[in-house]
Amino acid sequence: MKQIAAEPLNFEFSRHLEPKAHIQSGETVIVEAEDALSGQIRSNSDRRDKTQVPYSNPIAGPIFVEGAEPGDALAVSIEKIHSRDGQCATYTGNPKQLCEWLGTDVRHGAHVCQIQDDVIHWSDEITIPYTPMLGCIGTAPDWGVPSTIPAGPHGGNMDLVEVSFYDFYLNSHNVRVPLLVVVLASLSFGFFLAWLDGFIAKLKLKATIRRNGKAIQSLTEELERYKKSALSEHNESGK
Repeated sequence: MKQIAAEPLNFEFSRHLEPKAHIQSGETVIVEAEDALSGQIRSNSDRRDKTQVPYSNPIAGPIFVEGAEPGDALAVSIEKIHSRDGQCATYTGNPKQLCEWLGTDVRHGAHVCQIQDDVIHWSDEITIPYTPMLGCIGTAPDWGVPSTIPAGPHGGNMDLVEVSFYDFYLNSHNVRVPLLVVVLASLSFGFFLAWLDGFIAKLKLKATIRRNGKAIQSLTEELERYKKSALSEHNESGK
């Protein structure tokens, strides 16, 4: 059985790349994939350094399917997705659009979780069922060179939660994509955790802003009352 290595990392669905493997229709392969953070987060002290690896969502491939022709449909059966390193990572970095409220001096939020017996250990008290999903999968089109960030007619960054293993009894899933070259995919569970963590943080931020907004409104009303009281006392003393 052929095994496709994750490195060198690839961030494009490009027909110009040399295939990492040539396979026949129906052949089974093992594809090793790096996480969406390009493998830079391995411990809680690590940071995402885009000066070294500027891109996210690396994919493994291309894999050339012998006999495939433009216009054909390609069915890929995903037999199993499992963690290569026995851990997953979530990460929050520069707040970007939130700089107006948070500023730019925000501490990094790397958090590495161990995976044991199909369970993610977020902490000693919190565990999460391990349900890996398919992140990027697609073909290299005969026009342009799409990156791994968007999704499109060729496939791409689809985050297919339907292609997962929630009950651990599903044996396989089929994905149908257009042809010529199939490029298989980043195991992006770490990216999903980062998105979830950011989403929760955004909800907390909105609640804080609303609470602070009410506090500021109450303070403004209190100041107005003091102004009126002080003005009334001044008018009375003037008489």
